[in-house]
Amino acid sequence: MIEAYSKPKLVIGMRGHAQMIPFGCKTPIISIVSHNKLQWFLDDIGQSNWAVDVQSNTYIQDLKIRVLESLKNTDERIKFIESKQVELFEVSKANVRNVFH
Repeated sequence: MIEAYSKPKLVIGMRGHAQMIPFGCKTPIISIVSHNKLQWFLDDIGQSNWAVDVQSNTYIQDLKIRVLESLKNTDERIKFIESKQVELFEVSKANVRNVFH
C-alpha cells in the first residue's frame, strides 16, 4: 500500500482515506470535497486551496486548475508535506506527553 501511494505524482480523491494515506506517503493530493471532513483536514494543514467543491458551478474548471497547479509544483508540495508531517508529529508527541505525565 505504501509503495503504491508513493509512486503517483498526485492522488485525487473524495474520501478521507484518499487524503490521509497519500499525505502520509508524501504524495500530493487534490480533494474533491463532498463533505466537511475533507475540507477540515486541508484547512488544518493550511492548504484549503487543495480542495475542489463538488457542488461548485465551476467544479470542472476548478479541478483542472488545481491538478495543473499541483503537477507544476510537485517538488514544492512534497517538501511542504514533509515539513507538515514533522510539525504534526511534534504535536502528536506533545499530546502523548500530556496524557502520560
